[in-house]
Amino acid sequence: MKPPPKPELVAMATFLRAELNARGWSVINLNEHLGLKRNATAVYPWLNGTSPPREALVVRLEKLFPDAPKGIFYPKASVKMEDNVVPMLRTTRSNNPLQFNVMPDGAARLQLDITGPLDELSVLLRMLLDQSELLRK
Repeated sequence: MKPPPKPELVAMATFLRAELNARGWSVINLNEHLGLKRNATAVYPWLNGTSPPREALVVRLEKLFPDAPKGIFYPKASVKMEDNVVPMLRTTRSNNPLQFNVMPDGAARLQLDITGPLDELSVLLRMLLDQSELLRK
């Protein structure tokens, strides 16, 4: 029995299914355009809304679907921390890894100094970039 769709992934799944339908593509066509093997199964969880794509494939999806809603392949709620799990992120400054300063001219400066796995930090960076674009509007 397949797992139910995750609410934060439904928009991505709906978008991908509509795009495949509009282009007359099958999963095989999508795999080929993403540089995957024809019989790869990686795309099925995306189409079913049960799992997001890996970072490297998100970049390919964004190139393949340039008109996709911004951030649709980066569902913010897909990253969660279990109560009993120790975070993999490590601070490189023991005293203060996060600094936020407001300058006299009203500009703000945010410094974050942490290390961790690329896939986790990529999601954090994408969330920060998405937020900064919203603030500029």
